[in-house]
Amino acid sequence: MILHDVAESWAGRLCAMANRTDTYEKALMAYAIEGYLAVCYGLVLLVLAGWAIGAFWESLIVAATAAFFKSFTGGAHLSTPTRCALVGTVILAGLGLLAKYVSFTMIPAPVLWSILAFDNLCVWLYAPVAVPEKPLVERQRAVLGVLARMAIALLTLACLFWVKLPWLTAIFAGGSFQCLSLGKTARWLVAALDKALPGTRVQSQGP
Repeated sequence: MILHDVAESWAGRLCAMANRTDTYEKALMAYAIEGYLAVCYGLVLLVLAGWAIGAFWESLIVAATAAFFKSFTGGAHLSTPTRCALVGTVILAGLGLLAKYVSFTMIPAPVLWSILAFDNLCVWLYAPVAVPEKPLVERQRAVLGVLARMAIALLTLACLFWVKLPWLTAIFAGGSFQCLSLGKTARWLVAALDKALPGTRVQSQGP
C-alpha cells in the first residue's frame, strides 16, 4: 500500500538521521507515521466521498460521533491504518447517505428500541475493547468503561426524548455503528474481512 511504503521510507530516513539501527524502533515509527497519514488520508477521502454523494455534513457527523464513542469504547480494527481509512470511508459515507434520506421520525419504534437495547448491551458487556498487544490497566478500564456507559446513556436519552435534535439520524447512525462493532460477531466479521483483503495481515481488535 502507498501509505505503508511512504511510512516505511520516512521511518528509515528518520532512523538514519538519528543513527538508530534497531529494527523494532523503525517498525514502530513506521506504524505511527502510517497511522497519522491514514487519519489525514481517511479524512480527505471522507470529505470527498461525502461531497460526491451529496451527504457531506451527514457523513462528517456520522464519523465524528463514531470517533467520539470509539475514544471510550475501543472496538474492532482492520490490521493496518490504511485499511481502516479505506473501509471506514465507505461505511461512514454510506451511513451519511442513509442519514440524509431517512428522517429520525421515520424509524419504527420497535426497530429503534431494539437497536438502542443492543447498543447498550454491547457497551455494558464489552467496552472498552483494548488492543491485545497493549492491554489496559484496571484503572484505565474502569474509567473508560464509565465514560462509555455515560456516552451510550446520553445517546439513548437523545433518541428517546430529544427527537428534534439537529442531525439526530446521523448521530444515531454513528454511535450505533461504533457500539455494534464491539460485539464478538462484529469483531469476527472484521477479522474475516481483513483476511480477505490483500497484503500483510497483523490482527488487531482494539482502539
